[in-house]
Amino acid sequence: SGVTALLDFVPEESERAMIDEYIANGGQMDLLGKAEKYVISVSEVPMLKQRLMAMNVKCTFGDDLTHLEEDIELVIAATAEVQGSTRFPKLLKLVLQLGNALNEGSAKGGAQGFKISNLMKLAQTKTNHGTTLLAYLVSSMEKLNPDMLQLEHEFPSTKESARKSGTQMTTD
Repeated sequence: SGVTALLDFVPEESERAMIDEYIANGGQMDLLGKAEKYVISVSEVPMLKQRLMAMNVKCTFGDDLTHLEEDIELVIAATAEVQGSTRFPKLLKLVLQLGNALNEGSAKGGAQGFKISNLMKLAQTKTNHGTTLLAYLVSSMEKLNPDMLQLEHEFPSTKESARKSGTQMTTD
């Protein structure tokens, strides 16, 4: 917007200070160039940068709010899809069983649950055959329960909602 463009041309305090120093040392105003005269003129507007920022918020608020509402609706839809999934709890149960089988006999064996953030380890942990645990899990599902591979169809909104940053949405 035009206000955003104006914000780019608000002079810094240091620019005004250099011009003031020039004038204080006997420099003549009529010898200043257009840019320096612009700095002097614009610097006389009290709180110009803050005023332009407020105007910018006012000008963009409606569009920003609409985009934020769309993002929130998308995340809500994705959350409902995850909560309503019939396959996702089964997948999590399989992952827990796999983890417990791998950790049998250790302090981590027999776990009642796991952190969702640990799911990333499935793609990083290698089996004795050189594949990942994720590949092993998918291969097992193909053989034992191919219906589980349709899980992604239960989540049409999650791919798009995953691109949304909760931090960015909070900031917006």
